[in-house]
Amino acid sequence: NKMKVSIPMSEETYSETPYIDRYTVNISQIVQANPSQHVAYNRDAEMERLWTSLNKVTLNSPLLIGPFGVGKTQLVEALALKMLEQDNAWHDRQIIQISLANLMSITDGETYDYKFQQIITELTTHADQYVGFIDEIHQINAGDYQAAGQIIKPALSRDKLQIIGATTTEEFHQYIEGDGALMSRFDLIAIPELSVLQTVNIIHQIKPKFSQDYDLVLPDELDQRVVELSVRYIPDQFLPRKAISLYDSATAYAKIHGDHELTMRHLAHILAFDFNIPERITISSADERLERLADNMKAQVIGQDEAIDDMVDLIIEKAAGLRNDKTPVSMILAGTPGV
Repeated sequence: NKMKVSIPMSEETYSETPYIDRYTVNISQIVQANPSQHVAYNRDAEMERLWTSLNKVTLNSPLLIGPFGVGKTQLVEALALKMLEQDNAWHDRQIIQISLANLMSITDGETYDYKFQQIITELTTHADQYVGFIDEIHQINAGDYQAAGQIIKPALSRDKLQIIGATTTEEFHQYIEGDGALMSRFDLIAIPELSVLQTVNIIHQIKPKFSQDYDLVLPDELDQRVVELSVRYIPDQFLPRKAISLYDSATAYAKIHGDHELTMRHLAHILAFDFNIPERITISSADERLERLADNMKAQVIGQDEAIDDMVDLIIEKAAGLRNDKTPVSMILAGTPGV
């Protein structure tokens, strides 16, 4: 059940944007208070594309599309910082975040769609002051939130209003791609998953703050290791978030146990607790695992030593970089039933 709150509106304070003030979050004010926490590392190309979109005369409402955890919201926060750094009209414009869920949950005698309409009206009237941001914008075409879609589509046809939307690739295809009216009003921008190398660079960048906050020594050799572990053992999540989350959890675990340095043991414990990966597997090196692979398989499968050796040879060749790195190892196990 959603918690519902009632917030009385003051009659003493006058504002030209009462609905923006009351029902939205001012991202620009948040990032200005703590700029170092809102940097989008390794997103220069995406930032340039986003900045270009906002500066267009037409179709200037960007829609960020990418898997969960790739940093879409972080990019918008970094954009808010960039706007504050400008020496032109953009300096005075602020990004405000509209949460459809919050609008729905607050009970104050006004309907969800009325409040949303008032916010859009204020954004349009004061377009020289605000840019709207709606995370999970696919919701305007889903469930109880669909009234917002009928409001925002005609509003976006007027180039004065600017909205930044963000959604996952899957939900874009499910809820937005088939809506021609909505598609025609947004400038689509793909936000891909970062590479291992890019994520390692992010870990290196955020490490000094983690070290200070947790009062821990964070060895350089673990920067790449934490990213590789997240890729190997958390396949259903995306970089950089999954690597940063693993790093954060491991450092927190080390701190609460009174340790002074982050080690593989801390990373292994988090993977074991959260993802059921045995610690002995994550602590051992890849070379050690490969060295024992054939013997481990032969201990489980009797009478197929030659086939196991062939399979392990292929895996070792791949690990050694002797095969195409962009394609997985493919095998066909052929034989009569029951062998």
